[in-house]
Amino acid sequence: MLISDPETKPQIIVFPQKKGKWAHLRQYYALYLILLMVATVTIWLGQQSINGYWLQTYHRASPLEPLNQFAAWRAGADVQNRLTSVYQQTLDGFQQYGERWQTNLQSSTTEKTPPPPVQATVAVASAASSAPSASAVATASEVGQPENQDGIQLQAGDKVLFAGDSIMQGIAPHLQKWLKSQYQVDSINLSKQSTGLAYPKLFDWPATIEQTFANDKNVKLLIILVGANDPWDFPDPATPKGVPYLKFQTPAWEKVYLERVNRIVQAADKAGAKIIWLGIPHMKRSVLNEQMNYLDKLLTTELHQTKSNVLWLNIRDLLSDGEKVYRDTIVLDGTPVKIRTPDGIHFTVRGQQFMADYIASYINVPNTSSGSLKTP
Repeated sequence: MLISDPETKPQIIVFPQKKGKWAHLRQYYALYLILLMVATVTIWLGQQSINGYWLQTYHRASPLEPLNQFAAWRAGADVQNRLTSVYQQTLDGFQQYGERWQTNLQSSTTEKTPPPPVQATVAVASAASSAPSASAVATASEVGQPENQDGIQLQAGDKVLFAGDSIMQGIAPHLQKWLKSQYQVDSINLSKQSTGLAYPKLFDWPATIEQTFANDKNVKLLIILVGANDPWDFPDPATPKGVPYLKFQTPAWEKVYLERVNRIVQAADKAGAKIIWLGIPHMKRSVLNEQMNYLDKLLTTELHQTKSNVLWLNIRDLLSDGEKVYRDTIVLDGTPVKIRTPDGIHFTVRGQQFMADYIASYINVPNTSSGSLKTP
């Protein structure tokens, strides 16, 4: 209501309005609704991790699994995978920038220290160019290199398949770039985080690799690294409901696990393809490192010089300057280089490049304009 007075300025009088008895609760309902929506989206995106954790911890299917029949629900996993990929690429970019900045700073303030004398070095060809670029300070015997090994021959038109967990996810793109730019060799990168051989229900590597070989006859080399996600008890495939579970590090567990390993080997052999199977690197956490040491020995016994189509590469000691312990830094060209991330599992960008260089040194692509890589 507007009240006018000749001696005063006009004033506006606002009459208070009564609120309903539930009005004061609306803001709380809105907050609860927002929290519910955030929780739903979080579960929708993280369904793979939730399903894996539930299965590995409680030895039964996750309550979320029935929702997999709906395409809209499964789309959450696809979105999460794409977001993770973008995040990893962004993180790698920042790491690479930081490593270059640190290298430039060191080179401008200090002189390079000459490398310590060793009996023999492991020459590594660069995946960024056809010339060797780095050498790890470790002897051939210390890193367990295969004797009289000529590497893997690829021909024009051959393809390379990458398989494994998030560690391989970081290594594969470097090799893919090198193969394509230097030798026009196409590749398929199926590596996927949080995967292994222990739980094929979450992701079935043997079946995926078999299907890939069947779909593409040009795949003639498989490069694989698994194990970091496998130190779990898992269902017994010989029983209807998978119970009792097979205990990790028992003979029964080993038998089933190696059956899955050999299924991959046989799939490659049937397709006329070779395999470069990478050992498992040392891990920072002592418990995980002991588990990986067991798995690495198991795979070494099964694959090292026992399968005609498999080249087993022991990388544990290579990544520790020949020492049998975890190291996050090794000496390359006389300079200490950080190769592992703070989590003690994955590689820095420089570590990924080093691993790509090392693997590349075992691959020959003759009859190309760029020439062939040197082999150890």
